[in-house]
Amino acid sequence: MLMAGRNLVDADINLSAMVLLGLAGKGEASKRHALATAKICNEMKPQYLAALTVTPVPGTVLYRQCRQVIWNYWILLKPSKR
Repeated sequence: MLMAGRNLVDADINLSAMVLLGLAGKGEASKRHALATAKICNEMKPQYLAALTVTPVPGTVLYRQCRQVIWNYWILLKPSKR
Protein backbone atom coordinates (compact mmCIF):
# COMPACT_ATOMS: atom_id res chain seq x y z
CA MET A 1 0.00 0.00 0.00
CA LEU A 2 2.79 2.40 0.87
CA MET A 3 4.61 1.74 -2.41
CA ALA A 4 1.42 2.22 -4.45
CA GLY A 5 0.70 5.51 -2.69
CA ARG A 6 4.25 6.78 -3.17
CA ASN A 7 4.13 5.80 -6.88
CA LEU A 8 1.00 7.92 -7.35
CA VAL A 9 2.49 10.91 -5.53
CA ASP A 10 5.78 10.58 -7.44
CA ALA A 11 3.82 10.52 -10.73
CA ASP A 12 2.05 13.78 -9.74
CA ILE A 13 -1.30 12.01 -9.40
CA ASN A 14 -3.38 13.33 -6.51
CA LEU A 15 -3.62 10.76 -3.76
CA SER A 16 -6.51 10.79 -1.32
CA ALA A 17 -6.23 8.64 1.80
CA MET A 18 -8.78 7.83 4.46
CA VAL A 19 -8.04 6.54 7.96
CA LEU A 20 -10.48 4.98 10.38
CA LEU A 21 -10.14 6.19 13.96
CA GLY A 22 -11.13 3.82 16.73
CA LEU A 23 -10.45 0.46 15.09
CA ALA A 24 -8.02 -0.58 17.80
CA GLY A 25 -10.37 0.21 20.66
CA LYS A 26 -9.04 2.11 23.66
CA GLY A 27 -5.82 2.05 25.64
CA GLU A 28 -2.35 1.03 24.49
CA ALA A 29 -3.63 -0.60 21.28
CA SER A 30 -5.21 2.71 20.29
CA LYS A 31 -1.92 4.53 20.81
CA ARG A 32 0.00 1.98 18.71
CA HIS A 33 -2.61 2.19 15.95
CA ALA A 34 -2.53 5.99 15.92
CA LEU A 35 1.28 6.07 15.72
CA ALA A 36 1.37 3.47 12.93
CA THR A 37 -1.32 5.37 11.02
CA ALA A 38 0.60 8.63 11.35
CA LYS A 39 3.82 6.94 10.23
CA ILE A 40 2.37 5.50 7.03
CA CYS A 41 0.50 8.73 6.21
CA ASN A 42 3.71 10.72 6.63
CA GLU A 43 5.62 8.26 4.45
CA MET A 44 2.93 8.15 1.77
CA LYS A 45 2.41 11.93 1.68
CA PRO A 46 -1.17 12.01 0.31
CA GLN A 47 -2.46 15.32 -1.00
CA TYR A 48 -5.74 14.78 0.83
CA LEU A 49 -6.30 12.97 4.11
CA ALA A 50 -9.67 12.23 5.68
CA ALA A 51 -10.24 10.79 9.14
CA LEU A 52 -13.44 8.93 9.90
CA THR A 53 -14.54 7.56 13.25
CA VAL A 54 -15.71 3.97 13.49
CA THR A 55 -19.29 4.06 14.75
CA PRO A 56 -20.98 0.81 15.72
CA VAL A 57 -24.68 1.58 15.13
CA PRO A 58 -27.23 -0.45 17.10
CA GLY A 59 -28.83 -3.14 14.96
CA THR A 60 -25.83 -3.58 12.65
CA VAL A 61 -23.42 -6.50 12.34
CA LEU A 62 -20.53 -4.33 13.60
CA TYR A 63 -22.51 -3.37 16.70
CA ARG A 64 -23.32 -7.02 17.46
CA GLN A 65 -19.69 -8.03 16.94
CA CYS A 66 -18.51 -5.30 19.29
CA ARG A 67 -20.96 -6.43 21.97
CA GLN A 68 -20.00 -10.10 21.60
CA VAL A 69 -16.26 -9.97 21.03
CA ILE A 70 -14.56 -6.70 21.94
CA TRP A 71 -17.10 -4.66 23.86
CA ASN A 72 -14.66 -3.94 26.68
CA TYR A 73 -12.30 -2.23 24.18
CA TRP A 74 -14.87 0.28 22.93
CA ILE A 75 -16.45 3.33 24.48
CA LEU A 76 -19.80 3.92 22.81
CA LEU A 77 -21.03 7.48 22.98
CA LYS A 78 -24.71 8.25 23.00
CA PRO A 79 -25.92 10.74 20.38
CA SER A 80 -26.39 14.20 21.81
CA LYS A 81 -29.96 15.35 22.24
CA ARG A 82 -30.71 18.74 20.76
